[in-house]
Amino acid sequence: MTDLMPKYVLGTVLPRGDLSSYQPYQFYRMVPRDVLLTSIPLGVKAFTTEAAQAAFSRYWDRAQLIAEKDADRIVQMGVPPACLMGRDYILKLIDDTKSRFGVPGGADVEMLIQCLEHLGARTLAIGTFFTPQVNQVIADYFESAELRVVGQTSWNHIVERRQTIGLKEGMDLIVELGRATLKAAPDADALIMPGGSWPTVHAAEVLEAEFGKPVIANYTALIWSALQDPGIVGPIPGFGKLLANPK
Repeated sequence: MTDLMPKYVLGTVLPRGDLSSYQPYQFYRMVPRDVLLTSIPLGVKAFTTEAAQAAFSRYWDRAQLIAEKDADRIVQMGVPPACLMGRDYILKLIDDTKSRFGVPGGADVEMLIQCLEHLGARTLAIGTFFTPQVNQVIADYFESAELRVVGQTSWNHIVERRQTIGLKEGMDLIVELGRATLKAAPDADALIMPGGSWPTVHAAEVLEAEFGKPVIANYTALIWSALQDPGIVGPIPGFGKLLANPK
C-alpha cells in the first residue's frame, strides 16, 4: 500500500471561503507530493478595517482547527486584511501562534517582505486586481517595513467579470498585469503580485525573462519562506529566480 502520510503539514488560514481552486493546484504543481497543504477560511467579507477586525476575531478558533490537524506551521494568508490590521498586529499574531500551538506562525505579507529582503530588493512595484485604495493600504504596510513602493497598478475592473474568467485567461491576465506594472515602474527592484485567488505563480518565469527583475506572488513567497528557507524542500525550477535558487 502506498504510504500517504506526509512528511510535513503546512496549515493556512485563508481570507475567504469562496476562493477558487487555483491555490492547491498551484501549490501541488510546485512542491513534493509528501508535503500536505491544509486550509480553512477566516471569513473576510470585505476589504475594510471593520471587516478585517471582525474576521480576525475568529482567527484563533480557525488556527486551533488547523493545529488539531497536526500542522507543522500555521500561516495567515490574505495580504489586504493583514495590511488593514497593521504590521504590529500581524507580527504579534505570528509570535502568539508559536506560543499557543508550539509551531512556527507566519503571514504571507511578511513572507513577501522576507523574500524581497532575501533578494536584496529595496524598491518594489505592486500589481493587483484590487482597488487603488486597497493597493495603497498594501503599499503603506511595505513602507512601514522600510521597503519603498515606486509603482502601483490596479486592474480592479477585471473583478467585475471574475466568475467568467477561466484558468487560461486568468493566467494571461496576470502576465499582462505584471508587464504593465513593471513598464510603469522602471525604478522598481522587484514586482509583487498579491491576490492568492488568482493563478499567479507562472508569471515569474515569463516576466523575469523579459524584465530581468524578480517577481513574487503569494504562493511563491509561502513556499520559499515556509518550506525552502527552513530546508524542507529544495530548489524548484520553472517558477522564477526565488524558488529556483532558494539560497
